[in-house]
Amino acid sequence: MQNNNNMDTAPQMDVLPENIEEMISACENTGDQITPVDVWMEYLATLPLSTSREELHALNARFMPAIREYLGMRAARTDPRELFNQSALTEHQKMYRSPTNKRTK
Repeated sequence: MQNNNNMDTAPQMDVLPENIEEMISACENTGDQITPVDVWMEYLATLPLSTSREELHALNARFMPAIREYLGMRAARTDPRELFNQSALTEHQKMYRSPTNKRTK
């Protein structure tokens, strides 16, 4: 039953708001690499001012592991081709095609 303990310590993704991508996009506008703290600060801005300190600490304890995992999964699924201008890369490939790639008739 040790697997149950691992499940208890696993980040709970349900703590992340539905508009998490919008919050991450707001962080991307700074130009720096996005950190979990950046996203947490964006999230804090959406909470009511009446949120107690205890509620904030409890929420932070659940939010931070979840956002770390989410950002990690998000980075892993990013297609490296998205990081480059695809049309420029295609033109480069056309110009510098390897002679071994040409088919002979």
